[in-house]
Amino acid sequence: MRLNRPCIAIDRAHGCGAWAFTLVLLVAASAFAEPEPAPEWDDDEPDTQLLPGPTREPVTRALARYAHEPSVERVITWARRVARSHPADVEALRSRARLRGLVPVVRLGVRRGQGQDLSAYQTAEDDRTNLSTDDDLTLQAWATFSFDRLVYAPEESALWRVASGAHARDQELVRTVVGLYFERRRLQLARDLEGDRDITHALRIREITALLNAFTGGAFLRIIERR
Repeated sequence: MRLNRPCIAIDRAHGCGAWAFTLVLLVAASAFAEPEPAPEWDDDEPDTQLLPGPTREPVTRALARYAHEPSVERVITWARRVARSHPADVEALRSRARLRGLVPVVRLGVRRGQGQDLSAYQTAEDDRTNLSTDDDLTLQAWATFSFDRLVYAPEESALWRVASGAHARDQELVRTVVGLYFERRRLQLARDLEGDRDITHALRIREITALLNAFTGGAFLRIIERR
């Protein structure tokens, strides 16, 4: 019995060593194995099955229903024209202020005076001296150019302040118009695709339409009603 116990202990130790060696080999093999490539996702072609709501075809048909309406870019252009808040307008004023240096300041004057003519006439028979007095009328004109204005016009300091305020107003106008435009379109699509019959949303569509029409000086409704 004393001889068997060491043998059993040796066998158990040998078995544990084999399992440990096998585990080390598996870990090493997994470390050097090539990783599987990550699945490629096509951003241009989203999986419509994973997206809630209507599929692409109904959305396309719903958007085509409003193709006759003016784009948001045209609405912004009209609103800027009505508000006259585009920064380019102030830049045009600055250019005209400088070009004023090429326009002369013209002054006209009239002077009236008397001229005297003293002439002598002498012959063998007659020796006389003539004295004549005539009225003179003189026209004078002066043209003054301010070429220094071509480099800097004194009005530019005030125009820069106006331009800064116009830029801030223009950005606020653009944000307002863009927000109203797409809020109206979202409500229209919700009504057409999801059957939204909320009276509040219907009134909001009418309200936004009236606001955009006011911002554009009536051009928004004129385009829509041509259909």
